[in-house]
Amino acid sequence: MTMTFGHRASAMAMTLAIAAGAGSAHAQGDGNHVDDGSTTDIVVTANRREQRLQNAPLSISAIGGATIQRQGIESIEDYGNRIPNLAFQAGDSTRTDLQTSVEIRGVSGSGTTGFYIDDSPLVANLNPRVIELDRIEVLRGPQGTLYGARSMGGTIRYITRQPDLDRFEGQAHLQGSWTAGAGSPNEKVDGVINIPVVPGVFALRALAFVEHDAGWLDRAPSENAPAKFPTRRNFNDASYAGGQIAALISLDEGRLTIAPRFLYQKTTRGGRSEADYEAGNTVNSRLFDINEVGGSDWKLGTLTIGYQLPFGDITAATSYFDQHDEDLEDGSEFLNANYNRNADPVPGYLHAYGRSKIFSQELRFTSEFDGPLNITTGAFYQNSKTLTAFPAQSMLPVTPLLFELDRPTTVTEAAVFGEASLKITRGLSMTAGVRHFDNKVDYSSLSKGLLGDNRLYTGVQKEAGFTPKFGIQYTIDDDHMLYANAAKGYRVGGVNSFAAGRCDAGFAAIGTTEDRARGYRSDQLWSYELGAKTSWLDRRLTLNAAAFQIDWKDLQQRLGLGSCGFSATINVGAARNRGGELEASWQAAKGVAISLGGGYTDAIITDNGGLNGTRAAQIGSRVQNVPKWTVNAGLDIDRDIAGRPGFLHLDYAYVGDSYNARNTPRTRSSYSIVNARLGVRIDMVNLAVFASNLTNKAADMADVPPLIGQYAGRPRIAVNTPRTIGIEARIAY
Repeated sequence: MTMTFGHRASAMAMTLAIAAGAGSAHAQGDGNHVDDGSTTDIVVTANRREQRLQNAPLSISAIGGATIQRQGIESIEDYGNRIPNLAFQAGDSTRTDLQTSVEIRGVSGSGTTGFYIDDSPLVANLNPRVIELDRIEVLRGPQGTLYGARSMGGTIRYITRQPDLDRFEGQAHLQGSWTAGAGSPNEKVDGVINIPVVPGVFALRALAFVEHDAGWLDRAPSENAPAKFPTRRNFNDASYAGGQIAALISLDEGRLTIAPRFLYQKTTRGGRSEADYEAGNTVNSRLFDINEVGGSDWKLGTLTIGYQLPFGDITAATSYFDQHDEDLEDGSEFLNANYNRNADPVPGYLHAYGRSKIFSQELRFTSEFDGPLNITTGAFYQNSKTLTAFPAQSMLPVTPLLFELDRPTTVTEAAVFGEASLKITRGLSMTAGVRHFDNKVDYSSLSKGLLGDNRLYTGVQKEAGFTPKFGIQYTIDDDHMLYANAAKGYRVGGVNSFAAGRCDAGFAAIGTTEDRARGYRSDQLWSYELGAKTSWLDRRLTLNAAAFQIDWKDLQQRLGLGSCGFSATINVGAARNRGGELEASWQAAKGVAISLGGGYTDAIITDNGGLNGTRAAQIGSRVQNVPKWTVNAGLDIDRDIAGRPGFLHLDYAYVGDSYNARNTPRTRSSYSIVNARLGVRIDMVNLAVFASNLTNKAADMADVPPLIGQYAGRPRIAVNTPRTIGIEARIAY
């Protein structure tokens, strides 16, 4: 499932050729100036209009493009720990390429955090490789008015860099590194080129990348293995390849812009990065040497058309997303223990395939009125078709048909929304908005075989409603602002898949029944927030703080069903999340910047919905996978090194412990991560050495519901990458 060295070298050479052909142009993102993520001058579009981050009346963190390069950010694992009250862990599905779930302010579970690339809403656990971005925006609190469903906890936006209409430029980036315990080096190369085809009118920007990450986990025969197979070293390697091409057309003296874009990414994995029993265990003991290979490929096409009127902007954003994924899981231990107890063990595994197609369309008007009133209004439509399928799989001689599944689901969402901001006095303004949504979920599920029930389940869920928002903002002066918000968020419901009659004891332990758990309702919440954004010392010091309370009802939680091996999403009652964030950035001296952030969330169950089983959510217990504390700190120093411009970057992140009940209830331990980078610029070349996870901490990223069933007493825990030390070169033309 991995590329050969020759294939990787060829792909690297092709990628470098793209950038090398760019010729001479101005250097971009050289990383040799302090860019600590200070909020002073970052411009965001969180409210669908350009604002200085310090003027946006909500809790938001933003990471600029130069910071992304300087800190070597490639994915959410690289920046997630650096955002207060943002946590990530393995998702509600065991699929190898879809295992990251993000929660903000303790609103945890699948689909609670919205994810956007520019104006395109996508699956929240896509986790694309970060190659070239203008910035990352993390919006805390429900964003149901402007962003709709699945933004009940917050929204993450990747804002891509647009083609430059005037400059011919390019960049190449090479990286090599070594991960502790790996059997080979990691390799990465990417390149970008910008071509102003018709200067001032039409430009193209293209990039490509290829990356190979070596594995560090081993698979060895267990004590009960029928044959002592050779240890499989470093099986969890992964390869990535992809790119994008974007165009920008500017007409009518810049008032009309047309921006098509196409993105592609392919991932192949040799196995899961999951440890047995505890996060630090690097050996998977198995009955058989079965490769749990998997991967995905996805394509995203977008078209954004904007027109500037004298009194505002009209935006039409269309996108189409298409993803395939596949996976294989070894369930030999579970299957033999439950269905082949008195015979010699035989191999047992399942294949899984997935397909997602998402079409989205939004038409939006953002005013620029001269008076005290401004509005944002629009309409949204999205059609999502997903298919989860398990082709017929045998387990001879136990059964000729172990399992077969076909589960298509279609979700149709339509909405209209509006938000108005009114200046009451010179410093006081108020905001009110509402979104009306109308959703429909069509699903069917048919499972066969030893693990199925040969029954067809079909259904339709419909829901319509409103998500309002209210806010007030008081600007004391250009550097000090107070705000308060109240907003509603929601998430669509769905259907569970489990074999009829197999999990009665598991449902009884939760306090529900099989019939009640076949589907689950949407959940919703109200969030109340108070915040302040301030700058001091001639804007060398920025201090932002916010406090919140979230009242959450019908919350969906993924719970294990005991020895039957299945799990289900259950509406477990109600919860109350309470806490706050503090972010500070300080330009301590010339060339020295310090950043500090902290988040606290106390998320507890306040009503168990009448579920009275022994494993039901207990009133006063913690909401799953929510750490109480997240803390981060960073230091950036710019100094000459041997007469050349250089920099040093250090960052630290702490994530507190949390509760996990997806399989066997347990506590996930807290962890700390330390990263370091040292760089120097020599002419057009920027060189850097780096160490990620410097202390080699094995972080527990949660166990997930398996495809087949969890082997009793052996949780499989998703883990982070061990200490990685490397060197990189970035060449800008």
